[in-house]
Amino acid sequence: MTNFSQQIQRLEGWLKGHPWAWIPTAFLAKGICLVSLTIISVLAFHRMGMDNTDVCLHVASLYLPWLFRSSVSPLVLRFMSLRRWIVLCELCMALSLFGVAMGVSVNGKHVGVILWLLFLSCVGVVHDVAVDTYFRMNAPQPIRRSFGGISSVFFRLALLIGQGVLLIIVGNMETFTRDVAGAWRFLFRAMAVFFLLLSVLNLLLLPKPMAVMSGGAA
Repeated sequence: MTNFSQQIQRLEGWLKGHPWAWIPTAFLAKGICLVSLTIISVLAFHRMGMDNTDVCLHVASLYLPWLFRSSVSPLVLRFMSLRRWIVLCELCMALSLFGVAMGVSVNGKHVGVILWLLFLSCVGVVHDVAVDTYFRMNAPQPIRRSFGGISSVFFRLALLIGQGVLLIIVGNMETFTRDVAGAWRFLFRAMAVFFLLLSVLNLLLLPKPMAVMSGGAA
């Protein structure tokens, strides 16, 4: 029993500090958030009956927080650890997507959806800054070199999932259920659950500074 407990503790220690345990999840979250704002939101607005002019206007407004990304970085570093920022942002992403799901409608009332997506965009900026800074400050140089390409792979994998798998799912649900709003509610709720689980996973797996290198904010 003692040997088994020791093996579990070793496994937990390996998972907590190993790059494969936290780099893929952090960059998956970045990619899914981005594709939610750039691709999924566009199609959702169209399916809710919004005309092209309004779609372009509202999607453009979702990009506004990203114009201030460089100004966000000092604030993120000043007020809380990067590790906490990442987990908190993923919780807020889950909250915002639950809010979007509740606001989905085909009767022309889109204010709630737009506001929740704008909140998601603001949170996404903070999360993007926190993940990039965390990776840069807390991963040793050999890990940054070897995992730089891997992090990009998982980021692009998230974009592929968002542009492909998720849209195929919602499209099939629309076809089989003939309930457009219901299909999109299901999609956004599923994405919210994904971010909720991801926040718990990163809370457990994101290493503190001493676990990856001495010094640096985390």
